Amino acid sequence: MQLPLIPSPQTLGRLGKDIVMSICGRRVDNVQKVIDLLRYETIGASMAVASSDAVLSREDQTKFKKHLERYLRGKGHPMHENWCLDHIDQESRDLVAQDAVMRCKRLLALTTGSELLPSNTRQHISVRLLSVLAILKTNK
Repeated sequence: MQLPLIPSPQTLGRLGKDIVMSICGRRVDNVQKVIDLLRYETIGASMAVASSDAVLSREDQTKFKKHLERYLRGKGHPMHENWCLDHIDQESRDLVAQDAVMRCKRLLALTTGSELLPSNTRQHISVRLLSVLAILKTNK
């Protein structure tokens, strides 16, 4: 008796269909879904390893949030005239040039280990900002 190479849809029954649907439903198709996962926290100077007199103001924190969200809404790999761009070849850039969620998928992959939205609706991505700019020094 020869077993079929491809299992029948009845193998997992309704559970299999539910699993596939839940995975597909977690794919990033909207930048705002990822932005809504971000939770900004400010860590005081007491939590910093070392600190300087350069205080990161509320205004600066708001600017950071605005710039991060603007970055996430961008398409493809970012470009800037002052950046060395040889770490990503042109073919790779062209493949994602119009991908409106590529940056969000990369952020998710780096922070959660997956390009999918979290299945736990209470899961968030914490962005921790120091209330004081930290300067690490090594003694020689």
